[in-house]
Amino acid sequence: MSHELKVQRTSFFGHSSYWIKRLLILNISRRSLWRKPHSRSCCRLLINCLFLLPTIAMSGQSIPSGAALETVILHHDSLFWAAYNACDLDAMMSFVDKDVEFYHDKGGRLDGAANLKEAMKRGLCTGDQNRTERRPVAETIKVFPLAGVGAILRGQHTFHSTVSADDQDIAYFFHLWVLKPEGWITTRIFSYDHVPYPANE
Repeated sequence: MSHELKVQRTSFFGHSSYWIKRLLILNISRRSLWRKPHSRSCCRLLINCLFLLPTIAMSGQSIPSGAALETVILHHDSLFWAAYNACDLDAMMSFVDKDVEFYHDKGGRLDGAANLKEAMKRGLCTGDQNRTERRPVAETIKVFPLAGVGAILRGQHTFHSTVSADDQDIAYFFHLWVLKPEGWITTRIFSYDHVPYPANE
């Protein structure tokens, strides 16, 4: 954890404790403001906000910008696909939100990391290794910042059968990467426009 993040969290927790103490000193009770409906609602809202501050602090990680953002996203993307090619489904799913939405132009929509993992088990990873190797088309890969959320990653990739040299295709992909308290994860995955890819290219 960076020093900046530690200071930020400490600041939030410190402020929370201060205002909770102030509420106790003010002694909001049934004999005073608590008996008035409008004041009671305001007090409840204030108390709820104060107790939410530690949660906000825990998720207050900073989203990088520019080249730093691109480096972070491409690094996580490379780990995600390395796990895919190795059929290391546990490692792959560590980069996927539990409520992920996966869209495939041939297979349709699939919801949830558990269902995505099960589909991989029944399909590409039924044997000892992945039946398909994914390779990025480097010059097409682009990262776009998404304020307050994370980044969009899009580009093209090719899929090469490990069983038949004639079974290859190329497609576009679009991933939404979100910075959450547990780290960078992808919440939306689109894989589309799959067409045959000549073996000699």
